[in-house]
Amino acid sequence: MHFLTRPLTYSKYKYKQDLYIGNRREGGVAKDCFYLYFADKYDLRNKLIAHKANKIFEKAENALKKSDAKDFEDRMIFFIDNILDQLTE
Repeated sequence: MHFLTRPLTYSKYKYKQDLYIGNRREGGVAKDCFYLYFADKYDLRNKLIAHKANKIFEKAENALKKSDAKDFEDRMIFFIDNILDQLTE
């Protein structure tokens, strides 16, 4: 499995020091190889946030398509509620 798609446990690492090292270790990736994918630990953080946000929006959009909300206001309320629900899970 590619190390970028492998589920990692971020919660046990302090971001400033251990996130970068822990990700590489859990993913089985050498430091030099890591820099082929990311400029630094901040680049990794930004890409993880963007990836997770994209998944949240995709899930909300799919739920909206299946909903019975018709007008713009109802659709926006449904969409935002879905995102908030996902963030509180």
